[in-house]
Amino acid sequence: MDLLFSLYTPLFGPKPPIPFIVPIHDLQHRIQPEFPEVGGKAEVEIRDHSFRTLCQYATLVLVDSEAGRQDVRRFYGDVIDDDRIRVLPYFPPARRVQLPNDKDRARVRQRYSLPDRFFFYPAQFWPHKNHRLIVEALARLRHEQGGCPTVVFAGGYADPLRARTFIDVMEMAGRLGVGGHVHYLGFVPDRDMPALYSLSAGLVMPTFFGPTNLPPLEAWAFGRPVITTDLPSIRDHLGDGALYVDPRDPQSLADAMRNLWHDQGLFVGLMRNAARRLDSFRYEDFLNALRRILDEGVERVRTGRTPVMPDSWHIDDAGST
Repeated sequence: MDLLFSLYTPLFGPKPPIPFIVPIHDLQHRIQPEFPEVGGKAEVEIRDHSFRTLCQYATLVLVDSEAGRQDVRRFYGDVIDDDRIRVLPYFPPARRVQLPNDKDRARVRQRYSLPDRFFFYPAQFWPHKNHRLIVEALARLRHEQGGCPTVVFAGGYADPLRARTFIDVMEMAGRLGVGGHVHYLGFVPDRDMPALYSLSAGLVMPTFFGPTNLPPLEAWAFGRPVITTDLPSIRDHLGDGALYVDPRDPQSLADAMRNLWHDQGLFVGLMRNAARRLDSFRYEDFLNALRRILDEGVERVRTGRTPVMPDSWHIDDAGST
């Protein structure tokens, strides 16, 4: 094998060492290490050493946005520069999925006992996904209006950290008097997702992490508006096709949910903007960009314009080489 194209971010590099192209989706262990899923001294050290090694030896590093490129340069610019970083924006797979018909929507509504209207948030229960803010916003709306929308959560919690987060979120909902407005579906198969999106009043995604995320593009593809986090990278990605909130301020989210729930004009305007932006994500453009990256990687291997690889990766228990 002359060149490996990795579809995920591995620890360290390929074994045995050969030239490789690797994606780096985010560097949240350096940006927001307070979250336990990426933080903790040992976790940060392992991740940091792994990403540094990848940046040092990769033929090309792929990022999903200009913000991603800047993050790589910010933290690992001593071992990589723009010459080996390429931006490959996400293509939303939902754009190649058929829109749900009335039969699909009726089946999904019955299967999950869905309310007539609801907001939707498909996300595993990592702390950074910020389900707690949604519950707090629901409590604000209930206090202000005497009632509040229902939010449907979909996603798993298959380890102790996510299980603890799930329990905390559900206990908070009960304590704040909005337990009846939180509808949890568990892990949902892909075939049901289009109908869940299209039946909803919109996506609510107050995540702390970026730089970009796929669910907003999925929501757009199925004709639903988006409420999400006001981070510069996310705003750059979604532009005027979303409502933005402070991920630490439940009132900010409550205001956005109230406005979208009641204002049909706002809904129409957001979807008009979203449709325009979604048209810029073309599958042919994604394939052409990917082809150019592969061609460049092959040419770099042929001409020897790749970092000198170590003979082997020696990894001890502390995560060092």
